[in-house]
Amino acid sequence: MRRTLKSHLWLLGFVLSVVAIDCVAQDRGVPEGPKVATTDYWLAVIGGASATYADAYTTAHYVGHTRNCDVEGWSPWLYGRKAPDARVFAVMTTEVAANSTLSFFLKKRRSKLWMVPLVAMGTAHGLGAAHNASRCPE
Repeated sequence: MRRTLKSHLWLLGFVLSVVAIDCVAQDRGVPEGPKVATTDYWLAVIGGASATYADAYTTAHYVGHTRNCDVEGWSPWLYGRKAPDARVFAVMTTEVAANSTLSFFLKKRRSKLWMVPLVAMGTAHGLGAAHNASRCPE
């Protein structure tokens, strides 16, 4: 499991690096409109992704592997009752990508609600990680 977690964290870091480099490279050209990928956007993405991956780690580590959390209680229809590690990380990675993209396009359209998808994702997964870390260890 440690190898799987390290590979997922490495992949997340790689993807964020490529996106950041692409944004910097695009900023050097002729400005086409309002800047979307600002520091506020990236801080919100990193915060939401951190809470989501904390939830993914605690779910993969505890749910189905300890006596106190023998089955997934929040969304067994999505992760399965025993929460396989690969499925947990795949679902949560997809969720981070979808919410980041939605937030990006909301910000591009100058919506004041661009941060809502990232805050909702971070709050829900932060609470899930806190629950798993506090209730599940033996």
